[in-house]
Amino acid sequence: MFKNITFLVMLLLIRHLFSIYIKEYIRNPNNCQSMQLRVVVFLSCIFCFFIFFKLLSWLFLQAVYDLHVANQKLEIEEVRQDEALRLPEDLDYLTIDVSLSQEVREILDAHRPPTIGAISRIPGVTPAAVCHLLRFVKGNHGRAEQIDNLSRTAEPLSAAEVMGQRKFEAVGYK
Repeated sequence: MFKNITFLVMLLLIRHLFSIYIKEYIRNPNNCQSMQLRVVVFLSCIFCFFIFFKLLSWLFLQAVYDLHVANQKLEIEEVRQDEALRLPEDLDYLTIDVSLSQEVREILDAHRPPTIGAISRIPGVTPAAVCHLLRFVKGNHGRAEQIDNLSRTAEPLSAAEVMGQRKFEAVGYK
C-alpha cells in the first residue's frame, strides 16, 4: 500500500515539475538553465525521499519480524538440546492433543520414531510439528514424574477426602 502511495506522489510531483518547466520554457525559451538546475535539485530531493522511505519500511519490517526470528532461534536451540529425548513407545500420534496436521500424525504413526532427533529427519514432518511434539513430550514426561513422585511419598486418601475433593471440583474449586 505504501509503495503505491509513494509511487503516486512521485509521479504527481514529477508531473507538476515538468508542467512548470514547460510553462517557463514557453514564456522565456532563453532562460532555461536556472530551470534545469531546479529540475535536477527537485529530482534529487525525490530520490532522497524515496531512499528514506525504503529505509523506513526496512526498519519497520525488522522491528516486526525480529521477535519472530528470535523465537524461532530459541525453538531451534531447544530441539538441538533435546534431540536425544526418547519418546514413549506407547505414544498414540493419532489421538494426542497436540497441534499436528493429520498428514504428520499419519507419518509419525507409520514411522514410530524413537527420539525427537529422528522425528526431525523424517520427510514431511515440519519443524513446527517437531517443536509442538517436543513440548508435548516434555510436558507429559514432567507430569508423569510428578505423579510418580506423589504416589510414592503421599499417603492414600480416605473415601471421604476423595468425595470432598470431587464436590469441590464439581462446584468449580480446584
